Amino acid sequence: MSSYTLNTMLNFVNGRLEDLFYLKYEKEYGSVKAREVFTKVKTSKKIETYLVTVGNRFGRPTCQGILSQLSTIPYFIFRNGETLCMAAIFVLTDWRQLFNQECYILTEEEVTRVAVDIISYCSKSKFNKTDNFFIKFYTDIDELGREDELESLIEQSANLETNKQDDIFVETFQLTDVLTCELSGDVGFQVLTNCGRKIVFWKSNLDQVVEAVDATTLKIKAGTKLIPNGDGRFDLLGS
Repeated sequence: MSSYTLNTMLNFVNGRLEDLFYLKYEKEYGSVKAREVFTKVKTSKKIETYLVTVGNRFGRPTCQGILSQLSTIPYFIFRNGETLCMAAIFVLTDWRQLFNQECYILTEEEVTRVAVDIISYCSKSKFNKTDNFFIKFYTDIDELGREDELESLIEQSANLETNKQDDIFVETFQLTDVLTCELSGDVGFQVLTNCGRKIVFWKSNLDQVVEAVDATTLKIKAGTKLIPNGDGRFDLLGS
């Protein structure tokens, strides 16, 4: 896991990281399998006891504490890392809903830190292969992180004209990786990112920084600078 991936996951608070993991797991294994894992967790007396014990003492769930309980349940003993991780995230989500929403034992940032610890630990399972579930999940996280950064810059740039009195300065943003986009309509500089968020670019220098994949898809090269121009759009400048 890269430091960028780690920091991006830590920013996905309020259950967003857990939801993203669930969606990835469901996509890879299907809703029936995801429901099966959920049911095993919800019907386990050992997990119920663990949650009550931790909750009644206003304790804090930990990665090792949750995984140690799951390791005593036959269904999870020889499961792959992502299934064990999914189960642990279900346990953490239950604790949040049962105890933390009212008592605020942990901040949302601290709960997310536990989720990150779980994902990191399970990604190192001996049952994982080179091209495994977690590599693909981390790739998705990186893409979402880059799109969040772009969305934030767009919002800042759009508000620049109305907030000049506050001396807001929007810095140039440089892509660290290739960004794949789909053309929107018949306009050459309006694109939709992979997650459906619209980013608008000026057409200037477009041919220098993009690579056409097909009639409707293009790639913006790594190293390209996105320079906000004050009206919610960006000039593209090659590195």
